[in-house]
Formats: sequence, structure tokens, C-alpha cells
Amino acid sequence: MRSSTNFLQQRRCGFTLLELMISIAITGILTAMVFTNFSQEKERNALKNAINQIQTDLQAAQASAQGGVLYNGAVQLGYGVSLTTNGTSHTTYRIDAVNSRPTVLTRTYATNGGVQIVAISGLQSPHTTMNIDYAVPSGNASLTDGPASTTITLKNTKLNICYAITVTSYVGTVSQRRLTSCP
Repeated sequence: MRSSTNFLQQRRCGFTLLELMISIAITGILTAMVFTNFSQEKERNALKNAINQIQTDLQAAQASAQGGVLYNGAVQLGYGVSLTTNGTSHTTYRIDAVNSRPTVLTRTYATNGGVQIVAISGLQSPHTTMNIDYAVPSGNASLTDGPASTTITLKNTKLNICYAITVTSYVGTVSQRRLTSCP
């Protein structure tokens, strides 16, 4: 009798195969949920980083113009940012006082990870590029084709989320907002 009691006690000490399989299934489901949320958050962050990079570059160009930043000891005519529809990068530049031509300062691939510029308002056909120039020393903005303002729309193609950056001509204010629907 004593040996059968020990046998029953030993049998109750472990997990059954069914309990182990349920535990593994629950762990797998939770892992899949966390991974999905992580990858979506990564995509959202890529879009937010692209928006913030463009906004920062616009504000830096305006600040450089207002401050009369020297380049190789010479005051420049202005600073600006160039953006292209369906582009995945943008370019910052300075406008040389000697020959009045833009010289590239940086080319930023801020729109990686399925993010691209899908629309730029105020462009007249056949233009696909918007140049936003800030004049020295006022920092006033002028836009390609001369609209009163322009809205640059960025889209994360994987999540179908859009943000817009609006630049007002002359004053040069820059603002951003999330759009309820994408173009």
C-alpha cells in the first residue's frame, strides 16, 4: 500500500503534456502581439523622425539666414531646403553671394522605412520640386512658384499614415499636423 501512495505523489509533481502545450501556445500568442506592436511603433517613429528632420532643417535654414551666418568668411544671400514630390530625401543649401547659385550643404535621407513625400501643394506643373529659400538678414521665406504657403505631405506607405508640414511664405513659419486621411 505504501508503494502505491509514493507512486501517486510522484505522478502529481510534474506538468501534463496538455498543460505544457497550453503554456507554450499562450507564450507564442503574447510574443506575436508584442512583435506586431513593436514593428508598427517602429514605422510610426520613422514617419515622426522624417517630419521632425524636415521641420528642423527648415527652421535651421531660417535661423542661419536671420543670423547672417558666414560661409568661408562671406555673408550668403540666403539658405534653403529643397523637397521633391515622391522623393525620399531633401537637400539643404546656401545661396552664394558671389554667383547667386545654390550650393548643397547636406542631403538628408530622413524619409527611410517606407516614408516618402507624396504631395507638395502650390507647385505648378511641370514642377515637382519645392525650394524654400530664406533671405539674409530678414529670414523671410520665398517659395517656388510664389504661393502664399505650401504644405508638404509625408506618408508612411506601410501604415497609411500621413503628416503635413505647412510653411507660410514671407514670414516662414513652420508647423506640422497629422492628417485624418492620406492623399
